[in-house]
Amino acid sequence: MGDGRVLHRGPAAQSSRSVHPVNDPSPANAPASGGLAFARQAILDREQELFGYELLFRGDAAGDRCPDRPGGDAATSRVLLCTLGELGLETVVGNSLAFINLTRAFFEEPDLLPAPASRLMLEVLEDIESDAALLAGIDRLRERGYRIALDDFVYRPGLEPLVERADVVKLDLRALGMNGLAEQCSALRPFGVPLLAEKVETMEEFEASRALSVSYFQGYFFSRPQIVEGQSITPGRLNVLRLLGALQDPDSQPDHLAAVIQQDAALSYRLLRYINSAWFGLGREVDSIRKAVILLGAQPLRSWASLLALAQIDDKPGELMRSALIRARLLEHLCETRGLDAASGFLVGLFSLLDALLDQPMPVLMEHLPLATELRRALVAREGAYGDLLAAVEAHERADWERVGALGADPDTLTGHLLEAVRWSDGVLASLP
Repeated sequence: MGDGRVLHRGPAAQSSRSVHPVNDPSPANAPASGGLAFARQAILDREQELFGYELLFRGDAAGDRCPDRPGGDAATSRVLLCTLGELGLETVVGNSLAFINLTRAFFEEPDLLPAPASRLMLEVLEDIESDAALLAGIDRLRERGYRIALDDFVYRPGLEPLVERADVVKLDLRALGMNGLAEQCSALRPFGVPLLAEKVETMEEFEASRALSVSYFQGYFFSRPQIVEGQSITPGRLNVLRLLGALQDPDSQPDHLAAVIQQDAALSYRLLRYINSAWFGLGREVDSIRKAVILLGAQPLRSWASLLALAQIDDKPGELMRSALIRARLLEHLCETRGLDAASGFLVGLFSLLDALLDQPMPVLMEHLPLATELRRALVAREGAYGDLLAAVEAHERADWERVGALGADPDTLTGHLLEAVRWSDGVLASLP
């Protein structure tokens, strides 16, 4: 582990056969984005389980910059070819649905669309006129197995044929407001079509939308803390926080670090199981935490143990932990390319959603963690070198390409690293004991 990386396999694994292909640790082996920057935003169901991802992209067939939505058929064609051809749908969205915006031409010429139809939700943009040609195209696509979503939809008389052909209707909460959302839900209820609320930013908005019988939700509500004034940290989460603090103590020696981990019997058991798993690929048995510290090094073991400690929080959406892992991997890569400490970058990414996982403000949590000042600044205020990188990763998640560039990051490079981070995080989560 002499290369400074954090959550990679041990040295023996570099030449061993990998059970999980995501284990290739080299950023150079990250999948290319095909010259196209795109982000993915999670769509959750009423139980906050993953339903799919919307792909938001930038660029046309020549790779030029353009607004958030494609500037024409060439851009849409490019993202479809990139996603379904060059990269593979599994790489981008795993086993979930992919929501993709389409221009009118694709509805009128269904043969432009590639398979697999069952994995795609095709979005009809709000500015596409509903007429006989569009409806006929939608019918042909549905016959081929594609599903249809109406994007940023606002119901009015005359749009019934469109609603009747939809599998999902997306309603923009920011544009409609909660009263407008309620009115749209009431108007659309007789059609029996599942509704999706977009841009849901808080848990209160999620609960209010769910009370209106909305089926699916898109936004950042699940990655924001539920903070109640005067609410203290629950005992279970306080134990997690104390453990994280002890793990991150920079003055702890290897024997002390091993003792800290061993105090938590469940964590010790899970950590040894994980280190000895085929995914980790060490090629030798590790039968004690002390041996793990010696073999892997103190900092990598801190990171693995911190990850497993956070994974014990089981009352949060699974997508939240996945997002934290993806951020961690992305920041690790970015730090490597900029001469910053990769281990610190990984930690900033992993802890960037700590407030949402523990439902406490980040400044309060920082009082319990012995982190370096520059890491605290990054997590609390998005300041400093690590803070700028975290802000760039967050802007990429929102498909805010202008902000990504302003922070000195390249959207295409970030997208390439994102694809690798997605595969890697999926492998990690699938392997957790």
